[in-house]
Amino acid sequence: MAGKPGYEVVFRGKLVRGADPQVVRENLCRLFKAPAEKIEALFQGGRHVLKRGLSHEQAHHYREVLKKAGAIVVVVDTEAKADMQALRPTQSRKPSPGPVPVAASPAKPGTTTAEASPAASELLAPVGAPVNDPVPAPPEPEFDLSPYALDEPGVVIIEPEPRPEPRIDISHMRIDDSDRPHEQKPAATPPAVNPDRLSFADEQTPLEPPREVSPPELDLSHLQLDDT
Repeated sequence: MAGKPGYEVVFRGKLVRGADPQVVRENLCRLFKAPAEKIEALFQGGRHVLKRGLSHEQAHHYREVLKKAGAIVVVVDTEAKADMQALRPTQSRKPSPGPVPVAASPAKPGTTTAEASPAASELLAPVGAPVNDPVPAPPEPEFDLSPYALDEPGVVIIEPEPRPEPRIDISHMRIDDSDRPHEQKPAATPPAVNPDRLSFADEQTPLEPPREVSPPELDLSHLQLDDT
């Protein structure tokens, strides 16, 4: 079936690296508004045309939207594809001719058996003829999603789940306005000091008796005065 002129968006089941396959399936169900059975068929292998007859800008817009959903698609120029197929040489599908039976003719007098037999080239097929009949390639599966449409840019694919606010009961708590510390520390016991054994000395009385310091002994025998 020939496609419409323009561009096609083709999907082969490839996903963005790190994407969850189940999440991608759910995203495609929301984008195409299609049941899960139709979306699951896209992941069974083969080539699936999601959209056809698009302009260059539309095709690349679809590719970016599907990439955000986790699916990798390819944009195909159908006109260029048709031109390439027209340039390919068509292979002849005629059955290969079999060996032509040659009637054995009686050998002429004076000729050997090898000279009387037909040449080997007469029993072979022509050069370039196919040995076996060519098998036609099976048609590529077409998965037409043209009845479905994508949401406009900006539409939320996955609706956020509302989470209830945490309810914390603080009715049993109160604020202490006093200057008291929050932690009650035990009172420290003052040290027991007995000053009865202590006395004050007079102002002239040294606290420690002076020690005699011996003068240093210096050896000056190796020194002499200079008379100049």
